[in-house]
Amino acid sequence: MVEALEYAFESIIPRNAVDTVYLLSDGQTSDLGNKDLHDLVLGLNEETDATIHTVFINTRDIPVPIAGQPKPLRLTNSMTSKAQSDMAQIAKYSGGSFPAIE
Repeated sequence: MVEALEYAFESIIPRNAVDTVYLLSDGQTSDLGNKDLHDLVLGLNEETDATIHTVFINTRDIPVPIAGQPKPLRLTNSMTSKAQSDMAQIAKYSGGSFPAIE
């Protein structure tokens, strides 16, 4: 998810005068590392001030491949709740909307 946002803000938005991003995801920030989600989104969006609309897609009942994991992981309710919260926060930081698809 982080890699997709970085790509959008570094490659797509500057070249195409885009002011709106739609991020569809299961909300798993497995590539976030030690970065703070708030700082990451604000930092990426500092120069463009694009609106990020997020759509959370619940994958709780579908095994999800996670980087560094030997086999797909089944998400727990707490993992899904955090993922949904992260997606909502990304939208909030940029003035976007946030629907969840269960």
